[in-house]
Amino acid sequence: MTFQPSEQQLAICAHAKKSRPLMVIARAGTGKSSTLEMLARAIPKEQTVLACCFNKDIRAELERRMPQHVKVKSFNQMGFAALSEMRKPMRLSVDAGKQRQILRDIVPKDLRESVEGPLLRLLAMCMARVIETPEDIEATMDEFDFYPPDNVQGATPQRMVAWVQDALYITRQPSSVVSYDDQVYIPAYYIRTIKMPKFDHV
Repeated sequence: MTFQPSEQQLAICAHAKKSRPLMVIARAGTGKSSTLEMLARAIPKEQTVLACCFNKDIRAELERRMPQHVKVKSFNQMGFAALSEMRKPMRLSVDAGKQRQILRDIVPKDLRESVEGPLLRLLAMCMARVIETPEDIEATMDEFDFYPPDNVQGATPQRMVAWVQDALYITRQPSSVVSYDDQVYIPAYYIRTIKMPKFDHV
């Protein structure tokens, strides 16, 4: 059966052909990969194209579907490559628990168990958003309700903000150990100074 693009897919392709930025918000199973494939096939082969995705499974699927002139990379794959370049000659290793350990080193022992859940989620969201000011951290805490439990003395929102700021600072220090969040956060934080491959279309 011949693939028939939807009106939205045709509109996306028409917009993208004008080389203007475009953000498409779509749910799972709505045809994002098919749309990317349509776009990639419409771009001349002499132009360089990067297709970004969230994980290895999606990357494998896109690699199978994309034309030869399209490079497919996950965000973590791109971030790890950028970090490896930044931190030469270090050999990087991945530790998914790096931020948890950083917080355990910062937060007083008697408060760790009570605040670890909301604090880890707040730190991860701040890293994903590449924010670090007290105002932005507090706004994120408020938006997602990442507050410490009311009955825990000494675990105030102000201390949570300070702990997150400390953790972000420690996270950015040169180290051979990186987490999955580091792979996106650190290159994004230093985006103006790091070397990244150039593409005609991303």
